[in-house]
This record gives sequence, structure tokens and C-alpha cells, in this order.
Amino acid sequence: MACFIFIIRGMDGDGMFYRLLTKIIMMNVFYSLIEFI
Repeated sequence: MACFIFIIRGMDGDGMFYRLLTKIIMMNVFYSLIEFI
């Protein structure tokens, strides 16, 4: 997964897509933790 993000970051010029992807991943992790608890 980390390599996939690294590749996308390299293709993305302004980093906008990378920030959006990071936000989506963080939200998924956050909700997974809530469901786990």
C-alpha cells in the first residue's frame, strides 16, 4: 500500500490527489477503529 501511494505521489504534480487519498485512508482507519471499539 505504501508503494502504491508513493507511485501516485510521483505521478501527481500538485499533490492534490495525494492529499485527498491520504484523507480517505485516514477516514477509513478512523472508522475502523470506532467499529473495533
